[in-house]
Amino acid sequence: GKSNGQVKIHQGEFLHNHLFRGEGMQVAVMDAGFFNYDILPTFDSVRNSGRLLGTWDFVASETSVAEDNSHGMHCLSTIAANIPGVFVGTAPYSSFYLFRTEDVASEYPIEEHNFSVGAERADSLGVDLCSTSLGYYSFDNAQFNHTYNDMNGNTTMSARATDIAASKGMLMVAAAGNEGNSSWRFLITPSDADSAFAIGAVDTLGRVAGFSSYGPSSDGQIKPSVAA
Repeated sequence: GKSNGQVKIHQGEFLHNHLFRGEGMQVAVMDAGFFNYDILPTFDSVRNSGRLLGTWDFVASETSVAEDNSHGMHCLSTIAANIPGVFVGTAPYSSFYLFRTEDVASEYPIEEHNFSVGAERADSLGVDLCSTSLGYYSFDNAQFNHTYNDMNGNTTMSARATDIAASKGMLMVAAAGNEGNSSWRFLITPSDADSAFAIGAVDTLGRVAGFSSYGPSSDGQIKPSVAA
């Protein structure tokens, strides 16, 4: 279906055909909300098989994450969707925790803290992989802004949390960012973390998306790690 190019660019259909579709894996998706994930047919397979293991909203301190921003739902669909012939994710047989750590109404360092405690909770639950399409460098109050020099993998709260989480055995997947066309241009945290698997963006022909943030990190790490 419509995910054909997304899956095939990394030969994901080869894995699917050999029954590597995420079976037995636990994934925590940390984002800004998962609007209507609980009723969309995109996620029927995950819901009906009991593979939505739990949710938590670290912004509002509640369990419900279905009424918030749709960005996390979109990201989740690229992994978990399972509508054969229409749209199939990259690991549709995984099990999932959905954590809201981002407040789209504002931008403050508390969201890096939310990310950090989200990763800690994921570790406590036995999660194998954390996926986050979030990142930080500029805040509503400029005194909190990060500099490019801070993108050295060891300075920001979320980067340090990512490295700690990785040391516990989780694969930490983080978007490189959408700043390729902005004056910032470079990757954003926590994708700069030493142990972050940083993801850039390309089209189905492998051409870099104009918005995709560029590396390296300020300490010279080659970033992004891969592009999709």
